[in-house]
Amino acid sequence: MPYTNLSKKYEAYKRWRERYPERKHQGMQRYLQTEHGRAMQLARDARHAARRRKHPLPSGDLTAEQITNVLRTSQDRCAYCGVRSFRMGIDHVTPFAKGGANTLHNIVAACWSCNDRKHTGPPLRPVQLFLL
Repeated sequence: MPYTNLSKKYEAYKRWRERYPERKHQGMQRYLQTEHGRAMQLARDARHAARRRKHPLPSGDLTAEQITNVLRTSQDRCAYCGVRSFRMGIDHVTPFAKGGANTLHNIVAACWSCNDRKHTGPPLRPVQLFLL
């Protein structure tokens, strides 16, 4: 039965996950056991390794505690759009690819959609950086 309303489809999937929690990752595990799945996984690992060689992480003094503090002080609000979201992450205002550092003064809390939209570009709007 095709779903015309995505919320109904999501609710049906949610009920299925609650009913069969042990099956959640079984499909992916079966796929990774196949020859094609192993080849895809090796290709992905090679791409990731090449990217790490090309763009090594810049040095910085950012700690897990500082990241937690930035997320806590943002009160689940995105620095770019201001919307409250449970899908929050850290965004580097000046991206690594543009010479940004991995420091407390270069990160803000951003929702996944704004972080994805920004990518390696300039900030979507002026933001107040985390000041000590």
